[in-house]
Amino acid sequence: WQGPPVSLCRGLIVAFFSRRLLETVAVAVAIRRAQSARRGPAAFHAVRRRYERRRRDEWVLPQSVARTVEHRPAVQSRRLSSVFPQQQQAAGAVSAAAAESPPPPPGPKSAVFSPPLSANAAPSAAEEEEQQENYEEDPTLPPLPYSEVVVVETVAQAERVLSRLWEMDPDTTVHAVDTEVADIDLKTQGPVGHGFVTCFTVYSGPEAVYDETPGQTLFVETLDDDVLEVFRPWLSDDRVKKVWHNYGFDRHVLETRGLTKVGGFFGDTMHMARLEDAARQKTRGGDGYSLEALSADYLRAKKVSMRDLFGLKSTTKLNIRELQGTPEPSPRDASGRLTQRAKFACYAAYDAKATWELRATLASRLQAQSWEPIIDAHNAEPRCADMLDFYKEYMLPFGELLTDMEKDGVYVDAADHLSAVQKKALADKQRHMDVFRDWAIALLGPDDGAALNPSSTQQIQTLLYGGAKNQKTNEYLPHQRDFDIDNSSGGDDKSNDTEGTTPPEPA
Repeated sequence: WQGPPVSLCRGLIVAFFSRRLLETVAVAVAIRRAQSARRGPAAFHAVRRRYERRRRDEWVLPQSVARTVEHRPAVQSRRLSSVFPQQQQAAGAVSAAAAESPPPPPGPKSAVFSPPLSANAAPSAAEEEEQQENYEEDPTLPPLPYSEVVVVETVAQAERVLSRLWEMDPDTTVHAVDTEVADIDLKTQGPVGHGFVTCFTVYSGPEAVYDETPGQTLFVETLDDDVLEVFRPWLSDDRVKKVWHNYGFDRHVLETRGLTKVGGFFGDTMHMARLEDAARQKTRGGDGYSLEALSADYLRAKKVSMRDLFGLKSTTKLNIRELQGTPEPSPRDASGRLTQRAKFACYAAYDAKATWELRATLASRLQAQSWEPIIDAHNAEPRCADMLDFYKEYMLPFGELLTDMEKDGVYVDAADHLSAVQKKALADKQRHMDVFRDWAIALLGPDDGAALNPSSTQQIQTLLYGGAKNQKTNEYLPHQRDFDIDNSSGGDDKSNDTEGTTPPEPA
């Protein structure tokens, strides 16, 4: 601990911690002043938020942290539309160009929309600042401010919004639609013939205008049948491109409300996610294909669950009607916080916005994966294609067909046909098992091949993938393992061999 270099390092360390100490004292003094003025806990959180924002702006975030905390101007920090263009870049990079880009120009104005749909649609500057601070810091709020939600509660409001929807170009505009449903027990009931759609939400892109501001999201309350009836032609029109997350569920519950047809199916983000990554199932160690999991991974703005948003201990007996509530004169209570109904509107609206952005992100990821089409009567000549072409050619019509089958059902002759099919399936299984054993005997010899247990995942793994690298653990599977030859019980076997960090020598 002698010499100029060491003294310099010690001085820097002391200076760093001295600065942090002074800042901590400054925050404590500000909190004490706020408490003495009896401004309550709101003042404490405001001071803390200002301090955290200053600290975040002063330091350059490492790339491992920049993925979750972005450095953007305050005016854009709460808008998800400013996040989407950055999805095309490598994960973890912060785009200065996107952060400095101006907001999109306002869309065309219409005389019929001169007054806002609601007096609460344009909060004051103080409310905007408080709402922005709450959005940035409070994890129990949905990642969509109430000022970006256009609430439709009456027939007059519905007709004005519908006129704007019809004005949008059907060839270039893609609408994301989502529903909230009550009166259904998903553990015992399916969506066909069950459920009551209490509302649906629509997001048409960052440049779409429903009221006066581009990039907002529609929240349409459908407790009144007359409001849903206004949107019936738009929901049924095949020219209007609509994307969904779990299209089958939304289609069935809407048809249960009386819609004879839900048209314009243009994509299901759940199917697209399965095509992009087929290993996300929770049973296989993945995060699953829920909108909450996909938005957290691809959009960096995780959907807040109802349990966290409303402080519910359990969602088993969830009452959507009670959470949605009835129209209120103001979206804020006496303390200035968003009411439960306003939070519900933000929660439901974000589902549509996340679906729209997720569809765009998955489409770009599928385009990055090449696909070699099969040359047949329909494709006589080879052509360059990608997995998005595959989705449009095969999975998109399959998604529509699958919901048709769910709606109409499939006739099953359980008495005679299923019994005969079961017997044939068991015979086929035994025949293929014999073929597999003959191949194993020819490959491994009469002793090891005859003792191979096809029901053992570890034996099959060693036989087919021994020596391969595990992509998750970066360890190599052993080329050879020793197993007990008593295969009468079936199932997995225990082995003393373990995976290694270096490729093992072939046996």
